Amino acid sequence: MMDLSQPPSGGANHPFPNDRRTSPRYAYQRKALCQPCPLAPSLSPKGEKADNVWLMGASQDLSASGIGFVLHRRFDPGTLLTIELERPQRDDWGLLPARVMHVTAQADGNWKHGCALVNVMSPEDLHGWIKGQESKVAALR
Repeated sequence: MMDLSQPPSGGANHPFPNDRRTSPRYAYQRKALCQPCPLAPSLSPKGEKADNVWLMGASQDLSASGIGFVLHRRFDPGTLLTIELERPQRDDWGLLPARVMHVTAQADGNWKHGCALVNVMSPEDLHGWIKGQESKVAALR
């Protein structure tokens, strides 16, 4: 079982050596669906309804306070997203509201989004998400 009380070791062998987060991130490669959060009806211009289109992407990493994922579309920093993320059991999904903090173009034309979670996860919640990922994280060290 992965020890979540200690961050992954730093240095050149750390999976994310330039990490500046207060919460350690863990490799988490699963399917991710996302869409911009709809505005409250009172804030939506002319009472327009939000588009119900979900975009498919892939998560890269997860921490108690954020998520990194790759998507073919770019969302601007500050955009509030609803992310539906596949759990390790692959038959269960969970919703994570998050705000885009930074976006990086990828060589293949996709975009890596770094997002801050609206609600920080407890260590227990994070462990529930990354359960089953221990072998992938160990392989990155």
